[in-house]
Amino acid sequence: MLPFDAVRSPIQEIVMKEKPTPGHAPAVPRAKSLNRTEFLTKLYLDASLVPEDTFNLEFGKRKLAIITRSGIEKLAAHHQITVTFECIKLEAHFSAVKATGRMLDENGSERVIETFGSALHSAERKGGTTTQLYCLEISEKRAHSRVVLKLLNAYCHQVFSQDESESFQRPSGDDY
Repeated sequence: MLPFDAVRSPIQEIVMKEKPTPGHAPAVPRAKSLNRTEFLTKLYLDASLVPEDTFNLEFGKRKLAIITRSGIEKLAAHHQITVTFECIKLEAHFSAVKATGRMLDENGSERVIETFGSALHSAERKGGTTTQLYCLEISEKRAHSRVVLKLLNAYCHQVFSQDESESFQRPSGDDY
């Protein structure tokens, strides 16, 4: 039984029957010890994600788990991830941001990951990565999402953020 009574999202459909221990802040799901279903279940239940925080996206022959901006924020808060940013490049139609994320692992040791987010404006998206003019803000959101997902080992399980690509949008008709 799921700990919520909303309509199930595609990611909820793979949630296992067991619930996390109440009052226990779980460690980062380990990529090596969990299969994809177990990993997504732990991620979903531990951070109290709800249907609007996630969706599945068919991308070619792969089915990707996509986490929305609200889901990324919940994951960062639950796992006490802190992120600092550095603007690497800022031009009229391009920006790049470095994000440094920190969190404690299951042994109490600090894990630190650095990654980047970028955005290149192109009105027709010919060679660009966004049609929006606010490249710096898009770069910051992409870098933040990437560092959170990297710290949680999510990329090992084909879990991505909606912020990473304008192609990663909830399918029309998917009302969670």
